[in-house]
Amino acid sequence: MSTTLERDQVVTTLRDPQARKAFVAEEIASRLPMKIRSLRIAQGLSQQQLALRMGKKQTWVSKLEDPNYAGFSLRTLLEMACALEVGLEVDFVAFSRLLDRALNFSEADLHVPRFREEFPESVNRRAVPRMTAGSFRDLPICGNEVPDASVCHQILGGRSDLGVVSNGGDGRGVEGYGQTA
Repeated sequence: MSTTLERDQVVTTLRDPQARKAFVAEEIASRLPMKIRSLRIAQGLSQQQLALRMGKKQTWVSKLEDPNYAGFSLRTLLEMACALEVGLEVDFVAFSRLLDRALNFSEADLHVPRFREEFPESVNRRAVPRMTAGSFRDLPICGNEVPDASVCHQILGGRSDLGVVSNGGDGRGVEGYGQTA
């Protein structure tokens, strides 16, 4: 647990925009490799086994677990989340939240239950009936492509009021953000 003095000192340093940028980058670059390694070990997987789940080489997993590597892409993180059977949250947050998380870090922060641990009653059931894909493994999120809004729309059961974002696949920008169909 951090003290008020420690927090105030960090806040003073973060007044500088370059220090804030470095702080955010360091938080991501140190937390993600540590979390990936922790999740892999907790699931009893070697780097090779995790790499096989991702369709990658062992050296790729080794690179992702290296705190000096900062080349994470959203696609890679989605593939990793799928292979580890955990969710992925990418969000913009208040600096106070980021700061509190960094200053109050504990080993408990590294534990993330797999889907089957959170929802054991769902493991042996069929996929949600409203989905057209055969299983979650068949969805692009767990393959070589990042899903577009239509896949997210299927997962959410047709609810467009949840702010599913689509760029239409043409790279022209975001359409339909937060709009109902």
